Amino acid sequence: MPHINPTRKQFERLDGIPENQPVVMLNLLKFSDSGDLYKEYMKAAYPFFVSSGAEILYQGNIIHTFIGDENAAEWDKMLLVKYACKTDFIKMTTAAGYPNALRSTALSDSRLFVCQ
Repeated sequence: MPHINPTRKQFERLDGIPENQPVVMLNLLKFSDSGDLYKEYMKAAYPFFVSSGAEILYQGNIIHTFIGDENAAEWDKMLLVKYACKTDFIKMTTAAGYPNALRSTALSDSRLFVCQ
């Protein structure tokens, strides 16, 4: 089953994460097309990243699964984004004008892991 948008319950689970600590979000992404729509999304989302103080630590194409299911085509890209705290992430993704619809169109599946 594809996962693209968070549910209310998933947002509520963030309550257990300490507020005063940075978080890194690990994104696994499967594109709905060749990746062009995701590039449009990132261009539209970039001002929101900047205003939230988010730092893109790394992004790259997934080319091979070394340990795990050997289907490297399962994911197209991974992205690591650091936020000063979970609230900065929540405010960014729920801000008026944030391109959530474009992200939803650009992806056929995704996973988002909160890391500390």
